Amino acid sequence: TTTTSSSSGYDSNVETYRKPPRWLKNLETEEDETRVLNYGINLALVLGTGLVFGYKFFSIDADLWRGWTLLEILSAVPRDNWSFYEASLASHPVVSKAFISGLVYGLGDLTAQTYEGKSIGSLDRGRMIRSALTGLIAHGPCSHVWYIFADDLCAPLGDGVVGVGVKLLLDQTVWAFIWLSIYYGVLGALNFDTPEKIVKTFKTSFLPVCLVGWRFWPFVHIITYGFVPQQQRLLWVDVCEIVWVTILSFVGNQKRKDAVVVSQEAVEEGTEDVGPVAVIGQVACALPTAVSGGNPAEEIARSMEIERTVCIVNKAEDICAPAGVMFGKEEEEEEGESWLGKGEDDGKDAESVL
Repeated sequence: TTTTSSSSGYDSNVETYRKPPRWLKNLETEEDETRVLNYGINLALVLGTGLVFGYKFFSIDADLWRGWTLLEILSAVPRDNWSFYEASLASHPVVSKAFISGLVYGLGDLTAQTYEGKSIGSLDRGRMIRSALTGLIAHGPCSHVWYIFADDLCAPLGDGVVGVGVKLLLDQTVWAFIWLSIYYGVLGALNFDTPEKIVKTFKTSFLPVCLVGWRFWPFVHIITYGFVPQQQRLLWVDVCEIVWVTILSFVGNQKRKDAVVVSQEAVEEGTEDVGPVAVIGQVACALPTAVSGGNPAEEIARSMEIERTVCIVNKAEDICAPAGVMFGKEEEEEEGESWLGKGEDDGKDAESVL
């Protein structure tokens, strides 16, 4: 006799197991269904957010529009939004700056994912939300405190060249260390990483992130500390962050085209023994922070500089090795296999990071 639990809908015989009902039955495969659903959710998220902020921006004077011409409405929108922002800074400075940073970090991650070649249907929503939350709960409030502290500390030096220079030096060294410690801690916590993995990521990323940032931010902060009022500094820095990510995206996209050619050659030279890395379509990989939702500028710049690096992510740690080790000649294959074996021992579900 054979007993089955028909009431629960489960049959011990795998062949007769009934899968959960699909939402879009007119599509041929579950993959198509997943792709369409992701496209709809991502499109609704991006458009919905844009529409909400757009409506808030353009309807700032909605209660005063009676009798106004369209030209009068459009000309008053920027002025009155700026007045509203300054009033919010005066009454709720931390909250206002937190929301500005959250919006900018979300836009920055969206720009970075677009650079990576992702369409609206393949956007990583979790990564974008984690980036926005990091800006909301960490960057805005912490930057507010830092700018006040820096001004108070350097007050005896005045507002001249010496004072601005000391603030800039502290910003790019002391504050960089403090902020990146907080940044990777919050980001790792949102991604449910272990403390060991968070510390390892910070140690690996700190110096490369600083080296990338020193190409741009010292010039920006001459204006930040020399001309921009304290209350407006965070908005200025966040706008520059978007500009920085956009520039990196444009430059990186050119290098990405060259990397595709290199990656195709590398895959052709590889063997089936390479394991999960053998299916990589491109060798231009971003470092591990791209998976958990990292700094957009860091992800773009570091992926451009490490064109021939392949990363394996597992539960224990993120390991990177030169693409030549994984896709190299016969004398390098033994080394590549041993390295991959180490990654598989540390975590069974290793996956490639694109």
